[in-house]
Amino acid sequence: MRLAKLLLALFSCCLLASCAYFTADLTDPDATPTEDLALNAAIQKARDTLDIFTTSLAAPETDQLYFAVDARFATDDQGGYEDLWVENLAYDGQYFTGTLGNEPTYLEDLALGDQVTVSANDVIDWMIVEQGRIVGGFVIRVLRDRMLLSERLELERDLSNLPIEDPS
Repeated sequence: MRLAKLLLALFSCCLLASCAYFTADLTDPDATPTEDLALNAAIQKARDTLDIFTTSLAAPETDQLYFAVDARFATDDQGGYEDLWVENLAYDGQYFTGTLGNEPTYLEDLALGDQVTVSANDVIDWMIVEQGRIVGGFVIRVLRDRMLLSERLELERDLSNLPIEDPS
């Protein structure tokens, strides 16, 4: 029950990112960067540390309770994107297969709980719940830090004050 409450709180925090609509291609070094440097840096850090996530996913410790990736899905609208969480993961070295952890806004052909496969190149964030903390969650942190104080306090209360930390 506590894990379900935690995940619900995390996904509500991430609705800002999960429903975000992007037009800049962050995988193309020649693309014009978006003006959100903090968000771009968080995405890059998640991508740079994805091997930590995949190693843990391949051989989870008993105290690692939950794994999820936030992946970028292309929309039909002129190169737009929607970022969605994928959970219940399997990884084959190149692709993650799992179920959507939140309801899409722009992708009408997908729904919460649908099975999807995404390339590791499309991952923009990841998280592991372990040992009373959330590991990863780089984009989550940027969005949390932008919340109004009252929203942030409510989120932290819902998360049972679990810290979000860098992987060690």
